[in-house]
Amino acid sequence: MTLAVHTDILSNQMIHPMSDAPLILCADIGGTNTRLALFDGQKMRADSAASYKNEGVPRVEDHLASYLLETSVRPDAVSLA
Repeated sequence: MTLAVHTDILSNQMIHPMSDAPLILCADIGGTNTRLALFDGQKMRADSAASYKNEGVPRVEDHLASYLLETSVRPDAVSLA
């Protein structure tokens, strides 16, 4: 079963250097890996994809925090699936 959640952070609307579209952090959370990438609206930033092993990581929030620290971004929205 896949759970999809979409949260808009409207109070944090920012204009990003690559696009005027909202910056979205998308996560594909699987049983083995969590894959993360940034999207400018509907277009993925090619250099933003990352994959993290879930083994030994009790919470997906840990992967999200690591990714945000590594990329130094502040997305406008997050989509988890």
